Amino acid sequence: MRMNDKLNIENEIARKLADVHFHEFMEKESLLSDVELSQEMGLSLREIRVLKRKLGH
Repeated sequence: MRMNDKLNIENEIARKLADVHFHEFMEKESLLSDVELSQEMGLSLREIRVLKRKLGH
């Protein structure tokens, strides 16, 4: 059950990240904090951290 929940959460994050404009994210990343980025992009803080990790930041 736990594994299924974890996979569902990861799939939901992946779907949201697919809708992010990466060039816009890269520009705003240097100017805004994580909280401001999450509000601006419509993502959670966890999703912002995942995105940064995947982009190598």
